[in-house]
Amino acid sequence: MLEAYLDIETTGLSSTYDGITVIGIYLTDGSHHRFVQLVGEEVTGANLLRTLRGVDTIYTYNGTGFDLPFINASLGIDLVKDFKHLYGGFKGTALRFMARTSGERNTTAEPLKPRNTLSIDKT
Repeated sequence: MLEAYLDIETTGLSSTYDGITVIGIYLTDGSHHRFVQLVGEEVTGANLLRTLRGVDTIYTYNGTGFDLPFINASLGIDLVKDFKHLYGGFKGTALRFMARTSGERNTTAEPLKPRNTLSIDKT
């Protein structure tokens, strides 16, 4: 099973006025690993889809709130529609593991449930 961990960098926060400068994708099947960076003119919908060819699952850090809508608006690629297993919003998960409230670390043995995770299964 091929998995992709995707993150983007942009010139600002508006998909209307700003652009994507870098798409970073870490690909792994558990045995083999590859990191792909699309930079500048390499940031195209065709290159993104070519890089994601064969991927079963995509994970993003801030995908549901930023990356996925930005990619859709800027490149015309709807990863939510195009991929069977897509998990986004791990920024919220990471923040919840770091601290329950400002300055208070999570010291419980149980991991906190993510509040901002998108899970789509189109089977």
